[in-house]
Amino acid sequence: MLVIILALSSLLTSVALVKTRADLHATEIVYDEAADSIISVESEPMVGRGTGFVVKAASGKKFVVTNSHVCEISVKSGYMVGYVRKDGKLRVPLEHKLKIIKQYGNHDLCILKLEDDLPALSLAEDVHQDELAQIIGYPIFTLLSASHGHVRGYTEIETKWEVPMNRCVGKAFRKAPVGFKTDSAGMIVTVEACIFKQDFLMTDALGDAGQSGSPAVNEQGEIIGVMSMVTGRHRMFALIVPLRNLRDFVCEY
Repeated sequence: MLVIILALSSLLTSVALVKTRADLHATEIVYDEAADSIISVESEPMVGRGTGFVVKAASGKKFVVTNSHVCEISVKSGYMVGYVRKDGKLRVPLEHKLKIIKQYGNHDLCILKLEDDLPALSLAEDVHQDELAQIIGYPIFTLLSASHGHVRGYTEIETKWEVPMNRCVGKAFRKAPVGFKTDSAGMIVTVEACIFKQDFLMTDALGDAGQSGSPAVNEQGEIIGVMSMVTGRHRMFALIVPLRNLRDFVCEY
């Protein structure tokens, strides 16, 4: 009996190892195919950095999607600067700047106008519990990299976006003062923020600083959401703007 149990244990371990190797191989293929569509985006002047990716609208127009909080520093200039992996070089500046077209703070999404010719990623049809998930982006001080895990379901979190009230679109949960600043006339004014209850997709594919705005993709390399932030003890989970929110956002462009 003990021999049988040991044999079954060994067989299950072998099957798990084969599956793990297959998953790793699949993520490597997805990484290589998606790399040319993913952009390192920087504010102008260079104060903040994040990641963006190319999507094609139903109209055929291509544009870059990233997080609203990544673009916030560049709102005054109206532009971001982009870098891509190209022709064997790991960091090549785009020929044209990326103009900020639209922001949705309550979904932490931003659209940037793309004038360079880059391939686009496709949106997935749906997201499934426990399916493979891979976050591909540009961590700060690091070249394009990826982490992989699995979809762990949805969660609702109260988020705060410190943006002007006229850019708080959608259903704001509440508004709250977050501090003070001096305006152009030298007067001290209250800075308010939009406080939202927001749904996120959770994955244990870990994100890092600089990967905000990265695409979260499935085993087929299709987008299932947009990396927004990390949460949990020891930063165990990445919070992803869900596919359904991204799809609505893209359809409006």
